Amino acid sequence: MHAEWDWAQIGYQQTLTALQAVIGSAAEQTQRYRLDKAILRGIVLDDLDLAGWSFVEADLSHASLRKAECEGVDFRGSKLFQVDLREAKLHDARFDGVKLEG
Repeated sequence: MHAEWDWAQIGYQQTLTALQAVIGSAAEQTQRYRLDKAILRGIVLDDLDLAGWSFVEADLSHASLRKAECEGVDFRGSKLFQVDLREAKLHDARFDGVKLEG
């Protein structure tokens, strides 16, 4: 059982790394997406332009959005436990009903 759990964690990390690359590419092209209800625990989205994106009810626990452009981002109902938002631009971002505890 322990080996299966290790493989599951490796698979999740590989998937998360791939998602980071795709989101980074989309942000560079100023495309806007809805990642509502996505499970993105631990994702690193530092320095990206995410203005106008939607993360409604997404799980962003332990994520990093340092210095990210988050103007108008919709985080309503999201899990934001231990998210790093240092120096992120959050003008007009929506935080109604976010969950800040694990």
